Amino acid sequence: AAESLVDTSFRLLERIIDERIAQPGVMDTTYVKVASANYLTQVDGNVVTVDFDADFTNTYAGAELYVAFSGIT
Repeated sequence: AAESLVDTSFRLLERIIDERIAQPGVMDTTYVKVASANYLTQVDGNVVTVDFDADFTNTYAGAELYVAFSGIT
């Protein structure tokens, strides 16, 4: 599994909801990839561990985040 855990296998996204300037009351949702410098992924057998650094906590406290894995074997 460790060999298959590459940058494209793991995605951590922040969901951002903004109101359209030209259309008040209409919301847009976008997903922005979190910088990989703020976290570390490790594989041990069938367990994937994600560790976050202090900058991550300071930056994303209160944010809504999504985790996605794909192609890990």
